[in-house]
Amino acid sequence: MRRLAFLALAASSVASAQVNLLPSTAWGFAPIVSGWHFATPLATSAGTVGDAAQAAVPFQVRVGAGAWSFDVTGAYATGAVHLTSASGSSGNSGFGNNASDNGSSDTLVLLSGATDVKVRASGPLVGDRLLLVAGVNLPTGTTRLDADQLNVLQAVSAPGLAMPVPAYGMGTGGTLGLIDVVETAGWTLALGGSLEKRTEYTPIALAVSSGGGNDTRLTPGMATHLTLGADRVVGSSRLNVLVLTDMYSTDKVAFTGTDAEATHYRLGPQIAAFTRLDFSGDKWSEGALSLSVRHRSAFTDASGIAVTGSDGNYIDGSLGGVLGGADRTGLVVGVDGRWHSGLPFTTALVGAAATVGGATLGVETRHFRLAVHGQYGTFDTGVSHSTGYGGSLSLSFFAGRGQP
Repeated sequence: MRRLAFLALAASSVASAQVNLLPSTAWGFAPIVSGWHFATPLATSAGTVGDAAQAAVPFQVRVGAGAWSFDVTGAYATGAVHLTSASGSSGNSGFGNNASDNGSSDTLVLLSGATDVKVRASGPLVGDRLLLVAGVNLPTGTTRLDADQLNVLQAVSAPGLAMPVPAYGMGTGGTLGLIDVVETAGWTLALGGSLEKRTEYTPIALAVSSGGGNDTRLTPGMATHLTLGADRVVGSSRLNVLVLTDMYSTDKVAFTGTDAEATHYRLGPQIAAFTRLDFSGDKWSEGALSLSVRHRSAFTDASGIAVTGSDGNYIDGSLGGVLGGADRTGLVVGVDGRWHSGLPFTTALVGAAATVGGATLGVETRHFRLAVHGQYGTFDTGVSHSTGYGGSLSLSFFAGRGQP
């Protein structure tokens, strides 16, 4: 019951965040290096991108106090984008600051810093039925970005690339939610709602920020999340199903250092569905089959008009787990795939259409996991199409594994 409630209240962040790099732990951190190379450099609104990479160290700490649990998460990351040529690119390039006068460049631009630190508390208000989740976002990350930094963020935040840390800093924020849990006919059902002062970048925000001033500040508004969840045992496995709807208030993108005025817009409603089947057995110490489908409706500009081409669909799925493991070394295996329709209203990499497949291979002991993840995909920014080759290497250290 507590497991389903936790998943339901956390679903809003799962929908937009990267794949969880750490197993469920009492504490853990995971140095990871991830990168992509495009066979044909991709023309985007920021320039022609040949490579994108990120090195990051996410961390997580969980403390239990009776029926309550407290979580602290954050990361430090360095993102890099390699601009292979400014010649023939679409639009002006923020990377072009170091370009030569002959119209070509070979520039590496970096964005380094800590992310905001998220603190969350969850526990029962009335028995095990009515549960509370409260969270605060501590403004420890970078919130003001120059043109080059914004262009790097547009790349590492692209959903199709699935970089380890897609957001750095957004300032102070928080979430407050309640969920009611009941059991009927073998199912555990959960209905929840939460209010959030948002602290996550979105593809829309980053695309709208293109072409702004030398100093850009993104200020998200409020969000309301409604969640319906269901959970039951299926043989020796456990099935979770979640449906989440999101509604948003007005966001703001402000520019300094130029005459550009602040831009206001409002994200359209979003609906997402997640299903996950957890299994184990004689050979599998743990395993999971998961699928998520998400629809983002069009956003409206400052005049209240829906922007054509700003709606999109996302499908992500994975199958994998640990063969062996438990009290001995296990083999980590998995396959995954994702398809994103893209956001045709922008040619930024963050709005690119993508079809990607990947595979994971690694080893796991009681306290660490070493894994290699290879990926291949196709990407389309609307003005350029290319295939890409990606990979990541991660080393996770953890202790106190177990479900929240």
